[in-house]
Amino acid sequence: MSQAEYNRLRWSCRRGMRELDFWFLDFLDHHYSALTSEEQETFTRLLEYPDQTLFEWLMNTAQPTIPRLRQMIGKMQNVVQQDIMSC
Repeated sequence: MSQAEYNRLRWSCRRGMRELDFWFLDFLDHHYSALTSEEQETFTRLLEYPDQTLFEWLMNTAQPTIPRLRQMIGKMQNVVQQDIMSC
Protein backbone atom coordinates (compact mmCIF):
# COMPACT_ATOMS: atom_id res chain seq x y z
CA MET A 1 0.00 0.00 0.00
CA SER A 2 1.36 3.38 -0.94
CA GLN A 3 1.66 6.18 1.60
CA ALA A 4 -1.11 8.09 -0.20
CA GLU A 5 -3.46 5.08 0.03
CA TYR A 6 -2.61 4.63 3.70
CA ASN A 7 -3.28 8.31 4.36
CA ARG A 8 -6.69 8.07 2.63
CA LEU A 9 -7.57 5.00 4.65
CA ARG A 10 -6.41 6.67 7.86
CA TRP A 11 -8.54 9.72 7.04
CA SER A 12 -11.55 7.43 6.51
CA CYS A 13 -10.93 5.92 9.96
CA ARG A 14 -11.46 9.32 11.53
CA ARG A 15 -15.10 9.27 12.48
CA GLY A 16 -17.59 11.58 14.13
CA MET A 17 -17.40 9.65 17.40
CA ARG A 18 -14.26 9.60 19.51
CA GLU A 19 -14.86 5.96 20.46
CA LEU A 20 -14.86 4.95 16.81
CA ASP A 21 -11.68 6.94 16.18
CA PHE A 22 -10.02 4.84 18.88
CA TRP A 23 -11.26 1.52 17.49
CA PHE A 24 -10.50 2.16 13.84
CA LEU A 25 -7.27 4.15 14.08
CA ASP A 26 -5.76 1.76 16.62
CA PHE A 27 -6.72 -1.23 14.50
CA LEU A 28 -5.34 0.39 11.35
CA ASP A 29 -2.06 1.39 12.96
CA HIS A 30 -1.36 -1.87 14.79
CA HIS A 31 -3.19 -4.72 13.07
CA TYR A 32 -4.24 -3.85 9.52
CA SER A 33 -0.95 -4.90 7.92
CA ALA A 34 -1.33 -8.44 9.33
CA LEU A 35 -4.73 -8.92 7.66
CA THR A 36 -5.21 -10.88 4.46
CA SER A 37 -6.12 -8.86 1.38
CA GLU A 38 -9.73 -10.07 1.74
CA GLU A 39 -9.82 -8.92 5.37
CA GLN A 40 -8.31 -5.56 4.39
CA GLU A 41 -11.07 -5.14 1.82
CA THR A 42 -13.67 -6.00 4.47
CA PHE A 43 -12.16 -3.46 6.88
CA THR A 44 -12.39 -0.82 4.15
CA ARG A 45 -16.03 -1.77 3.50
CA LEU A 46 -16.83 -1.24 7.17
CA LEU A 47 -15.82 2.39 6.80
CA GLU A 48 -18.71 2.93 4.37
CA TYR A 49 -21.26 2.43 7.16
CA PRO A 50 -22.69 5.23 9.34
CA ASP A 51 -21.06 5.89 12.70
CA GLN A 52 -24.12 4.87 14.70
CA THR A 53 -24.28 1.50 12.95
CA LEU A 54 -20.57 0.85 13.52
CA PHE A 55 -20.90 1.84 17.17
CA GLU A 56 -23.83 -0.55 17.68
CA TRP A 57 -21.90 -3.37 16.03
CA LEU A 58 -18.77 -2.78 18.12
CA MET A 59 -20.81 -2.53 21.34
CA ASN A 60 -22.73 -5.74 20.48
CA THR A 61 -26.13 -4.06 20.51
CA ALA A 62 -26.59 -5.09 16.87
CA GLN A 63 -24.79 -7.34 14.38
CA PRO A 64 -24.01 -7.01 10.70
CA THR A 65 -26.03 -9.35 8.52
CA ILE A 66 -23.06 -9.94 6.20
CA PRO A 67 -20.83 -12.70 7.63
CA ARG A 68 -17.53 -11.11 6.51
CA LEU A 69 -18.43 -7.87 8.26
CA ARG A 70 -19.50 -9.76 11.37
CA GLN A 71 -16.14 -11.58 11.41
CA MET A 72 -14.19 -8.34 11.04
CA ILE A 73 -16.13 -6.69 13.87
CA GLY A 74 -15.35 -9.73 16.03
CA LYS A 75 -11.67 -9.52 15.12
CA MET A 76 -11.58 -5.83 16.02
CA GLN A 77 -13.30 -6.51 19.35
CA ASN A 78 -10.86 -9.31 20.20
CA VAL A 79 -7.80 -7.24 19.33
CA VAL A 80 -8.92 -4.27 21.42
CA GLN A 81 -9.78 -6.58 24.32
CA GLN A 82 -6.30 -8.16 24.12
CA ASP A 83 -4.71 -4.70 23.99
CA ILE A 84 -6.62 -3.68 27.13
CA MET A 85 -5.66 -6.88 28.96
CA SER A 86 -1.98 -6.36 28.17
CA CYS A 87 -1.90 -2.91 29.80
